[in-house]
Amino acid sequence: MMKQFSTRIGLGLSLLAAAAMAYATFGVTMRRVAKVGDTANFKTTANLTIQGMTVTVKATSREKVTAIDDNGVIAYESQQISTTIEFNGQSQEMPGGSPETTKMDNRNRLKAYEGESGELGARLSSLQNVILPEGELNVGDQWTEDVAEDKMGTKSLKGTYKFEKEEKLGDFDCYVIKAKNAETESGGSSSSFTAWLDKTDLSLVKAEGEMKNVQFPGAPTPTDATFTVVRD
Repeated sequence: MMKQFSTRIGLGLSLLAAAAMAYATFGVTMRRVAKVGDTANFKTTANLTIQGMTVTVKATSREKVTAIDDNGVIAYESQQISTTIEFNGQSQEMPGGSPETTKMDNRNRLKAYEGESGELGARLSSLQNVILPEGELNVGDQWTEDVAEDKMGTKSLKGTYKFEKEEKLGDFDCYVIKAKNAETESGGSSSSFTAWLDKTDLSLVKAEGEMKNVQFPGAPTPTDATFTVVRD
C-alpha cells in the first residue's frame, strides 16, 4: 500500500513538473487582427520644447479600419478631431485635420502612407511603430527589426523591442512592449516608449515615452518631446 501511495506521489510530481515545463516554454505569436469598420478614439498629450519654450499639445483623434486587402494589409484612416495648444500661460484651439491613411501588414510594418503630412507623416509613423516578430514570444524576450529607407519618406532605422509583461489596463488585457526606434543616419530621430497592446487583436490601448530630434509638422526645427496616447 505504501509503495503504491509513493508511486502515485511520484507520478503526480512528474505531471506537475511536465506542466510547469510546458508553461515555461509556451509562447505567443503576436499578429494584428482587424476587421473593416473597427474604430477607436484616442487622447494624446505631448510636451515639446520649441526654441527653448515648452509647448503642450492636447489632441483627440479617431482611427478607423477602412480596408483589408488579400495579403492582409490593413488600411487605417486617422483624423485629428480637435487640438489645443498651450504655451506661456495661453491656450489656443486649432481646427481638426484632414484624414490620413496608413497601410500596415499584420506585423505592423508600414506599407503605404497617404496624407497632407507627406513624407514627414511616413517618417513619424515608422518612429512610432512596434514591429511584431515572426516567431513566438515569452515574457522577457527581445527582438530587433531593420527598416530600410524608402520612397514614402521612411528613413533607415533599427527597432529594438522587449516583451516586458502582461498587464490589465482598465478593461483591457494587454501585452506590454518596450520599444526603441532609432534612425541610423548621424543626427537622426529616435523614439523610446512603452506600448500596451490589446491581447485579443494587438490594437493600441496606451503608449507613453519620448522622441528625440524629431521634425513635427508645423514646428520650425526638429525638437524633443514626451507623449502619452490613451484609447478613450
